[in-house]
Amino acid sequence: MLISTTQKNENGALTHEIHQNNHDELSQVGGGDIVNNNSNVTSQNPPLWNNPILYLINIHILVCLHAFSWWALSQSVDHPLRKHIITQPLSFIHKTITTIPETIMIPTINNHNISVIISEYFPSDETVICTSFLAGPLFGFVIIPMIDYFYNGKEYVYMNQEHDKKEIDSQTRDYSTLYRMVPIIYTISLTCLFFYSLSRVHLLTAEQFLMHSISLGVALGQSGAVSHDLLHKRTFIENLCARIILIFHGYLHFPLEHVYSHHKKAATPQDAATARFGENLYNFAVRSCIGGYMNAWHIDTEHRERRRRRFNTTLPSLLFSEMFWSTVSLVLFASFVFYKFGTLGLSSYLLTALIAIILIECVNYIEHYGLKRKLRDDGEYEPVNETHSFDALFRMSSYAYFNIVFHADHHFYATREYYKLRVYEKSPKLPFGYSTMILISFIPPLYFSLMNPIVFEFYRDRGVDYEKLLNQE
Repeated sequence: MLISTTQKNENGALTHEIHQNNHDELSQVGGGDIVNNNSNVTSQNPPLWNNPILYLINIHILVCLHAFSWWALSQSVDHPLRKHIITQPLSFIHKTITTIPETIMIPTINNHNISVIISEYFPSDETVICTSFLAGPLFGFVIIPMIDYFYNGKEYVYMNQEHDKKEIDSQTRDYSTLYRMVPIIYTISLTCLFFYSLSRVHLLTAEQFLMHSISLGVALGQSGAVSHDLLHKRTFIENLCARIILIFHGYLHFPLEHVYSHHKKAATPQDAATARFGENLYNFAVRSCIGGYMNAWHIDTEHRERRRRRFNTTLPSLLFSEMFWSTVSLVLFASFVFYKFGTLGLSSYLLTALIAIILIECVNYIEHYGLKRKLRDDGEYEPVNETHSFDALFRMSSYAYFNIVFHADHHFYATREYYKLRVYEKSPKLPFGYSTMILISFIPPLYFSLMNPIVFEFYRDRGVDYEKLLNQE
């Protein structure tokens, strides 16, 4: 039968050992204590989902099967080769293989999940556990920059005219369903990762807990690119997935602020999410977080009054407030995490959310740093164009961040799908990929020495007096 014993290791963490003797049922009680319940002896095997390895494998197989089945079904309906028994499967296999690079972030999720499994099966080897939790951050901030540097062979086709959009649509039409399923698959995988990780925090020592939270925080932070793409879409399921990811970030005000404020005011002094010339990351992050949150409430005030008039009701306008219900959702979610996973689970959630928010603001910081729109004689700023956002021409970064690195095109056409985004020849270019730029941004003197000359040179080449432009308000 299986006899479970609980003991404390040298670092004070609870560990458990299982010996082959009887089929005893383990029950878990509050505070992370694991006790041996000998009164309930059963000969049944433990449920499938209690095995972390099988849990991980089955979840991903299930998600992928559903996604690819949906895609195959849609292709079988409208594909010109649908009547051919041989060519249709070959077409399916070809399209699947050619779009595999776009799922590059899903293995990043698994890096963290595998680390959690290692911590469960090797609870006494702290070095192995802490090292394994570095896999996610190492992949995101070491492996990706190295591939960007040594293998940046992707040829970019500059899109300088709008008629090119029809050509892009024709090139991606056959792939569109699969491409659009990738962020949804990612959301489901991230949800499984999040809850599975929190369910294991009580098994970790203090050092392991810290490394676990950093690893999960990095995975959540990099998922910001996915939520960013989804929140611009019009379908219910895509908007829902965006908000599921953002509730893990604790950043549910982001859709309102980003869509209705940032996209209108980008590269102007009125935009909280545009980094000013000479502004360091730390000042920007505070200003962006506070300013973005306040902007979201101002926008919400206008929207909820409009909704109440539309429904012609005397109900309090607060009931029509997206920000109010977002706040309620965050409180309820945090309460659920505390109820289900205890103080350690809630602490891990808050710490990982903080790390994710910092990474999101790092991306905001590098996307528009120092760029500014001209103030016209009528007091309005010129329309947003390709010169008001930085692009990053690095292959791995474009895969890992779902093409958010082609940011100028995104600001031109906010609802354009991530797989249709292209590069503009006249847009300013970052010297490194996003992962490298994020790391550099944490060291303001290094960042300024790198980026300030690039900004000055960019405006000088366009014949713009940048110092005069900066003085415009």
